Amino acid sequence: MGETNIDLIKFPKIIILVFGFALANFMALFITPALPDIAKSFHVSLEDTSRVMTVFLLGYWFGQLPYGPLAHRFGRKGAFSIGTGIALLGTVMACVATDFTTLCIARFLQAFGASAGFKIVFTMIGDLYSGEQAARVIAVVSMSFGLIPGLATAFGGVLVTLSGWRGCFIFLVF
Repeated sequence: MGETNIDLIKFPKIIILVFGFALANFMALFITPALPDIAKSFHVSLEDTSRVMTVFLLGYWFGQLPYGPLAHRFGRKGAFSIGTGIALLGTVMACVATDFTTLCIARFLQAFGASAGFKIVFTMIGDLYSGEQAARVIAVVSMSFGLIPGLATAFGGVLVTLSGWRGCFIFLVF
């Protein structure tokens, strides 16, 4: 294969990179259709439910800080596993939340963990690819960032209709 083509042997790695990069984006927007149901469930105003989005963004922002050093200390997989574990903990907490504050804390943890993907993906691209190949992989991976919002919101809407707001978080656990 030529220098500018993406090696087919590395193609499964590209899928993993896309997943890692898009995970937080998906988690952030997947529950958007559930906000009215969350407001009813916790007896808060629809405006108050915007806090679950705000704390997610804060968790995502703060989550960018530790994963670089963690990736150097524990390796890329280790740091990504730590982040995924934290995101899973937050998602399980959201599934069983009995009050709005717990749901907000759970969303913060979700984002803090899921942000590992964004941080580590670019490091992994640098590890696996160079030059024009790296630029092509970044373009493919970044394209997912534009596609995920519509897909996540649409799929979340279907899931909320079928199983309620907790169904979104149960889906994310799996």
